[in-house]
Amino acid sequence: MAHHAGTLVIRGPADKLTVARPAIAGAAAVAKTGAHVGAASQSEDTELRDDAQKALKQMGWKPAIAHATVQAAAEALRGNMTLERLVAEALRRCPQSHYTTRPAPTA
Repeated sequence: MAHHAGTLVIRGPADKLTVARPAIAGAAAVAKTGAHVGAASQSEDTELRDDAQKALKQMGWKPAIAHATVQAAAEALRGNMTLERLVAEALRRCPQSHYTTRPAPTA
């Protein structure tokens, strides 16, 4: 996403790839790339949280519960998250329903 926003410049062939962040440290700040698998940027993190909240709301959870549980789950995962992990962790934190099915009373 940073590339499309103009805050990241990527140049060269795959074996000599360079990355510059001209908006952050000037055009001379060029670094060799490294794999950052699983590291979500702040905008990706926000997008994951939004998607997870939408998923919980589609499952029937109220917006306040969806928001609170997703935020808590994201803090617990501390950036090491995918949408699937975030939703699963948020669901673990959802309150259990006070409605239970009970057998019909016998007379």
